[in-house]
Amino acid sequence: MSIQDIQLKQNFEAFLNDPGIQINHPLKENILLDDIFIFSDLRLGTQKVISSKELLDINKSGNKILISGSEDSGKTTLIKVLIKHYLKAGYYPLYIDTHSIQLMETEDILELIDQKFEELYHQESAEIIKAEPDDKKVIFIDNFDKISKDYNIYSNILKKVYHTFKNVILTEETPFNIINNVHLSISSEELARHIRHYEIMEFGHKLRSSLIQKWNKIGNSVQKGEETKNFIDAVIGHNLVPSYPIFLLMILQITHNEEADTVSGSSYGQYYEYMIIKSLSKSVEGEKLDIYLDYLSNLSYHIFRKHNQAISPEEFSTFHKEQIINLPHLLTHTDIIEALIKADTITVEESFYRFKFKYIYYYFVARYLSKNMDSESVKEDIKSLCQDLHNDDYANIVLFLTHHTKDQQIINEILLTTESIFSDIDPFSIEEDSLEIDELIEELSTLGTKDKKLKELITEYSSRSIEKAIPQIVQGDDQFADESELITFHFAREEYSAANMALKIVGQILRSAKTQEEDKFSPLARQSYLMALRSLNAHKKTLDRIKAMILNTYGERPESEVKIEDLSKEILIKEELYLSYKKIFIYYLRQTALSIGYPFTHNWKKDKQPGSLMTCLLQAASVAGGKEPDLNITEIEDIIVKGRSNIFMTDLIRHTLSLYLYINAINSEDRENIGELIGNSKEWKLGRT
Repeated sequence: MSIQDIQLKQNFEAFLNDPGIQINHPLKENILLDDIFIFSDLRLGTQKVISSKELLDINKSGNKILISGSEDSGKTTLIKVLIKHYLKAGYYPLYIDTHSIQLMETEDILELIDQKFEELYHQESAEIIKAEPDDKKVIFIDNFDKISKDYNIYSNILKKVYHTFKNVILTEETPFNIINNVHLSISSEELARHIRHYEIMEFGHKLRSSLIQKWNKIGNSVQKGEETKNFIDAVIGHNLVPSYPIFLLMILQITHNEEADTVSGSSYGQYYEYMIIKSLSKSVEGEKLDIYLDYLSNLSYHIFRKHNQAISPEEFSTFHKEQIINLPHLLTHTDIIEALIKADTITVEESFYRFKFKYIYYYFVARYLSKNMDSESVKEDIKSLCQDLHNDDYANIVLFLTHHTKDQQIINEILLTTESIFSDIDPFSIEEDSLEIDELIEELSTLGTKDKKLKELITEYSSRSIEKAIPQIVQGDDQFADESELITFHFAREEYSAANMALKIVGQILRSAKTQEEDKFSPLARQSYLMALRSLNAHKKTLDRIKAMILNTYGERPESEVKIEDLSKEILIKEELYLSYKKIFIYYLRQTALSIGYPFTHNWKKDKQPGSLMTCLLQAASVAGGKEPDLNITEIEDIIVKGRSNIFMTDLIRHTLSLYLYINAINSEDRENIGELIGNSKEWKLGRT
């Protein structure tokens, strides 16, 4: 059997062509992924930017790639495109989404891989593929960071997959992959050297223009290009919806249908709600829409209570009979199923019904809860959901719940959660807690770093005194002699996940809040800000301990005993460590700015909040997100001047301002002026960081 005769199962083929969200275009009924896909940019480290199209270049000697990004960044969409490309090139791709499997409690990933080939390919094809050499197989694992709660299992699965197969492409969620990558550099230097690690970037203004052009060409309709671009730029620049394709496509649908007025704000819930209802309207008559909305709310809650997102035909039939009593004028069970499938709301998988996209399930569970908040059982549900924000499903339900209602009970529960996350850790302070990072920069300067950007900064600050303070390696329980601290980090991942989702939820609340409600939500914003600083400090303390371990390994030695290969390895590991510090800070700055925004933190300056220089960094991050679109060049220069208290601070501010130039379409004069302030005007003028 040739590669052309290899047959995919229908569900897998449909998955590869599905855009991943409900899309309604007035000139084409069924939109496929190829109709709207634009290759995103990827960041290698924190400096070099490439197009993800470069991942189509298949290295015959092997391709070991790790792609990180946020939940909405488009990791899965990029994987679909790569899978189809590898298929055409004569390889046998395998796709595993860790969301769809049980947490691994053993390291036997190879057995799971064989099983998955049988699920994705027809039987005869699967048997042939399994007999093929491993070099012809390409293993794609989506959300790999969630494959196991046990760090040792996670680590050993990673090594087993990479050592068994030449072609492995993984995705992980930022920032949870950062510590793992540092550890990999230390524990398996050879393996780390062969892995290319990229981070998906938000769409800059040039990619947004490309997406608009592609959208407008569907059905040979080229119209409203400039008007649409201006509307999207305004939403991205002022309301802080991340500039990821999923949100841009939502906005494109709204503008193309001339319904911009129907979405007054920019909270996640409003855009998802528009897509859900627009899709339902295709197959449900207007007067019956509310009945269907209630029906789906009851169905989603029924599924939620049984902790299984699939429902059998028999169970669906029983559920329908119960609904007829309370919801008159319903059609037959079969008619409803057909209507919901046509609306891309329900799908059939292996004879079971489930919501086609998880966001539909989240939306309707939240809708049910919001309409039944007087029920004691619902109150308990909401309390449990808010207490377990580390659970992806629970956190997303709460996210949509805050779209449906701003009830004080929910606000209070979220406030309690933000107060409890990393409550035993002090909020990070730039002035007090950046000593280890400054010291690391000095060590890299002494060793001779190859990082050009870091070299420039070190040269610029060479005349300044960087205080030395070699951390003491404490013997006993605190010694980083084994992997216990990294394992602890992996267990603490639940708190990191909760913090990440809490910031997103608070952002939804604040973005949709009216001006007169600022005082009402100010305590929530303040606690979320402190929670972000505590989470940042928790991440940093883990990196500090890794740094202590490195110092213990590469302590002071007589010059005659220093080997070139050891020195080279030390530099690489310390560069990776500095990169990790930087990535962690950039991530939390960006998420905090997106969630809380500079206006809230700006008003706290006089309150002596922990980390006064953090306000300066957040202002820079807010500029990067467009939250301060009217900030002039003088004010931006002030931000840079304020940050000159240390090298690390300057590096972060320059990075966030370069992101501003990348994302936003600004006039060439301002672009050049800001570029000169951050030290590379030629590069920024091109709109690429």
